[in-house]
Amino acid sequence: MSNPVPMPDDSLHSYDGAKLPSLQPKVQHSNTKPIKTEDGWMPMPKAYNCTPGLEYLTRIDTFLVSKKHDRDESKYTYLIKNNLDQKVYTAVEEYDECCMCCCSTTRPFDIRVFDSQKRDVINFYRPLGCQSCWLFCCLQILEVTASGTLCGFIEQSWSPFYTEFRICDATGKTVLLIKGPPEPYVLNQFKVLSTDGKTEVGNVQSLLPNLVQGRLADADHFSISFSMDLDVNIKAVLLAALILIDCLYNRSEYSGSTYDLTTALLAADAIVHCLHMCFR
Repeated sequence: MSNPVPMPDDSLHSYDGAKLPSLQPKVQHSNTKPIKTEDGWMPMPKAYNCTPGLEYLTRIDTFLVSKKHDRDESKYTYLIKNNLDQKVYTAVEEYDECCMCCCSTTRPFDIRVFDSQKRDVINFYRPLGCQSCWLFCCLQILEVTASGTLCGFIEQSWSPFYTEFRICDATGKTVLLIKGPPEPYVLNQFKVLSTDGKTEVGNVQSLLPNLVQGRLADADHFSISFSMDLDVNIKAVLLAALILIDCLYNRSEYSGSTYDLTTALLAADAIVHCLHMCFR
């Protein structure tokens, strides 16, 4: 058995396993059915040569995500499960109310993803951007890191005819595409495609609470599917892409926003700053 490949000291460099097939995580497979722990968490698989925090992803081909909005604490919380209804991660986005009032779905965010031990294992960072395809100079971009190691990026492609995101590895190479319709507010119409833009390898779905067992009725539910043998770093990027698409195109983001006059007045000071960031 080969020794594990050491992690690079420079966190700005990508993990070699994202580029070389021979360095992809090796998983010990078992013929037994997955065991569901008492607290509902997925048992961690034994994986070698894997970015710390991504071991779960070696045995996952679907993310089921439930999102709740806590207005009192100004944050979104996410529960990420696999298709066996086992908990894989939790995630939190804490936002500034002024920025939310001004920028809404295009707000910058820094989402932290935690494992069962409450360790911060994955981070999604999105700077302020625009949603319109006509503002091609500042379209959506999102960076994904795991335990300080760069996993990859999500970059929105410019097009007036459809919605498209490029899933890139840590070197910037496009490895997958996510394509949606010109009016992208139906999440079920987003497809995960190979780089030829034709071969479907997964999809994005919006799930109804009454059709999903064990889900909360006051939360949004959505999912993304992909190949089991996909690189774990790219799986982490796809999880970020799912959350980004929901943030941009889930209509519940537009409804029920009740900010009082004080919040609106406080937001006035942030408007100039947001516009400056967007059009600089």
